[in-house]
Amino acid sequence: MSSSSYQYNINEVNSVKIKVKDIIGNEETISCNLEKEIVNTSKLLKITKYNIGYYVVNTKANVVTFESKVKGKISQNAGSYGDLCLSFAYYHTCHLISGDTNLSIYNASHYKPGCSFKDYKDSNKTTILGLIYDELTNGKPLVLMVNGSHGRHFITVVGFKTSVTGRNDIEESDLLIIDSYSGAFGSMDKTIAPSGRYMYKQDGKYRIFRVK
Repeated sequence: MSSSSYQYNINEVNSVKIKVKDIIGNEETISCNLEKEIVNTSKLLKITKYNIGYYVVNTKANVVTFESKVKGKISQNAGSYGDLCLSFAYYHTCHLISGDTNLSIYNASHYKPGCSFKDYKDSNKTTILGLIYDELTNGKPLVLMVNGSHGRHFITVVGFKTSVTGRNDIEESDLLIIDSYSGAFGSMDKTIAPSGRYMYKQDGKYRIFRVK
């Protein structure tokens, strides 16, 4: 059948009806189900923070317990560590993955995280957010460059809102972080719990560090 016109009707059950008309006027309606993207939560845990549901990485160190241990203790604000945000972000990320409970502020402040990272930069925010989604759904926290009081700052991304429907749906405001400055949870959604953090461009590019 040669088609010369199409009519689309998407209904509430995520199907599409296509009306096909051939060159002599015969019509036929074809119904197709649409595939919905489903978040793979096998390596994630669901928590509630700021009265919002979040999926967080199911690491060897439980994210909620870990945050309670490092908040104000293994963080920049626990001493004079004003320029060591990346060192602390590395440390938080690695120790979530390893589950090592022997936490040391000396190691956290001296670039001794216990694992190695791969640096990635891109000018496209959507590309970076897609990679963040990939890492998190694979059960891995990662380091993200955000704004700081004097330029750039680095934090650990540990989860995203449960309202996210897939890789192409995640936004900056969906992210849940552990801030290297305070060691505390923070939301990058300024409407619910302002952390003051947002994705930051340096030399025209966003930046993440993924554990190798």
